[in-house]
Amino acid sequence: MPLIRVWRGPQWDWFEHVEHAGFFAADWEVSNRSDRVGYRLEGARMNPPAAEMQSEPVVVGSIQVPPNGQPIVTMRDGPTVGGYPKIAIVDPDSLTWLAQCRPGVKFRMALMEGRGLRESRDVCFLVPWRLACFSTRTLARANPWRARALSCG
Repeated sequence: MPLIRVWRGPQWDWFEHVEHAGFFAADWEVSNRSDRVGYRLEGARMNPPAAEMQSEPVVVGSIQVPPNGQPIVTMRDGPTVGGYPKIAIVDPDSLTWLAQCRPGVKFRMALMEGRGLRESRDVCFLVPWRLACFSTRTLARANPWRARALSCG
């Protein structure tokens, strides 16, 4: 079964350890209610935290858990803000694979440990209503001086 690599989301700590284990043990399936805005996942029902949450920015690949317990992966045409807790963020390479999946495709999640998106040598900055991340290698080819100026590490 294919693995989708994910990083810990902003509200990772809001979820119980049992929910973390269930999230990675479950077989997830792309729902037929998925579209370019978000991929709804079917599988084991999660118990989202009861804490109230204000809407906050959402990046492409965020996995939000709404009250019904069925996760939603924010896709490229997705909203810029959301009010559900985000347990994880799909790794950009896995997101490319997931975006090509049709409804009914099954997969599992795998947690990425170690150097995360924030600690990587990628450059992240806000463009109109989105967070964009580029590798410093890509930027260096386009404009080597700009890449050095924006590099996080």
